[in-house]
Amino acid sequence: MEGSRKKYLEIWWDGIKSLPQTTSIHGFRFIADSNKHWLERIFWLIFVILSWYGSSLLIAAQYDAFQNNPISFVVETAYKDWDTHFPSIAICENDNPKRIEEISDRLWGSDHDFNMEEVLKELAYFKGVTYYISEFCGLDDPLPDCIKSNFTHYAHMVRSICEETIADCAWNDQTFDCCTYFRPMDTELGTCYAINTMQGREVNPPRFPMISNRTTGPGALSFKVMITGNVYIMNEEEVPALTTTGSDIMVVGPEIYHRRYISIRNIENDAGARMIAPKKRKCRYTDENFVDIYRHYSYTACTVQCRKEAQLRLCNCSNYFIPNVAEHLKCNLSGSKSFVVFARRSLLRLPTIMH
Repeated sequence: MEGSRKKYLEIWWDGIKSLPQTTSIHGFRFIADSNKHWLERIFWLIFVILSWYGSSLLIAAQYDAFQNNPISFVVETAYKDWDTHFPSIAICENDNPKRIEEISDRLWGSDHDFNMEEVLKELAYFKGVTYYISEFCGLDDPLPDCIKSNFTHYAHMVRSICEETIADCAWNDQTFDCCTYFRPMDTELGTCYAINTMQGREVNPPRFPMISNRTTGPGALSFKVMITGNVYIMNEEEVPALTTTGSDIMVVGPEIYHRRYISIRNIENDAGARMIAPKKRKCRYTDENFVDIYRHYSYTACTVQCRKEAQLRLCNCSNYFIPNVAEHLKCNLSGSKSFVVFARRSLLRLPTIMH
C-alpha cells in the first residue's frame, strides 16, 4: 500500500516537472530547460511574469469598460424610411420700449421718474444683471415708486401676448393659426411661445404635423415676429436658457429678415439601452426626470435646475421667472430674500454641476 502510494506521487511529480516542457504556453519550456544557461532561464521567467501581468491589466480594463461604458455606436441604414419632425422653435421677447412707457404711465403717472422705466424693463426682461434695480431701488435711499414684490405680475403686464408676438405662420406654404400651435412656455427668461415642444405649460398641446421624409422633401416653416426678441431653435425637450449657445439663437427686430437652414440628424436608441443605468450610460431619457421645474428631463432643464439650487443656497431666493418655484422662494426687495443681493451675486459664476 505504501509502495503504490509512493509510486503515484512520483508519477504526479514527474508530470508536474514535464509540464513546462510540454505546454504550448510560450516561454515556459525555456524556463524549464535545464540545458539553458541560468541567466537565460531567469530572463524568460521575468518576461513571462511581465507578459502575464500586462495581460491581466488588459483584461481588467476591458472588464471595467464593459461594466461602466457598455454603449456602442453603429451606423443606422434605415434612415431613409424615417419621418423627420421639425425641431422646436421658441420666441422670447427681450425689449418693448413702447409697452414699458405705456405701463409706466399707467402705474406712476405721466410725470414719473424715468429711471423707473429702466427698472421696469429689468424686471420684465431679467437676464441676470440688474444695474438700475440695484442703483435706484437698492437698500440705500430707494425711489418711492420702487416695486417691492410680485415681480412676475409686473413682468406679465409689460410682455406681449402671443397675438402681439407672432403672425403669418405657414408650413410649406400651408397657413395655420400661429397661437393655436405656438403655446406659452415658462422659462428662466420669462414667458416664451414655442411650437413642437414637450416643456410648455400644457401637458398635451395641439401639434401641427410638420414632418419631412424622402417623399415630401425638405420642409419650410415661415412666420413673422412682431416684437424685438430672440428665436431659439432646439430639440423638443430643450428650453430657452441663459446658457443657450449663440448658434441656436436668432436675434430678431424691426425690418430684419432671417433665413436659417437646419440639418437634423436623428438618433435611434437600441431598446437594450434602457437596461443600463443612467450613471453608466451617462445620459438620460426625457422620462428619467429628477428636476422639479419641468416635466421632462433635458440638458438645459438640468442647467436651469442647477442655477435655481445655487441661487437658493447663496441668496436664499431664486429667479422669479423659474417655473414651479414657490412664491415665498422668489426674490424680492424686502426681508431676508433681498433681490438686490441676488442681483449683485448673479454677476458671479454660479455652480452649474450637471446631473
